[in-house]
Amino acid sequence: MTAEAFVNVDIALFSAGGRISREFAPLAAQAGCAVVDNSSAFRMDDSVPLVIPEINATDVHWHRGIIANPTAPPPLL
Repeated sequence: MTAEAFVNVDIALFSAGGRISREFAPLAAQAGCAVVDNSSAFRMDDSVPLVIPEINATDVHWHRGIIANPTAPPPLL
């Protein structure tokens, strides 16, 4: 993967782990791509909305290129 891979891409879903997300999510955002990150890399970053659609879906509107999402809870058996 390279930074150039995100040129002309509207949205990217990242789920490759924190190290990859910290390296490539900002590059993708700089290229104009909206990133939804599933790792823990940005969950505690005050400049990145942590969006839980059932609770605060409107927070997606203030993102600056990266949107964090929480880890899904395990399914109930």
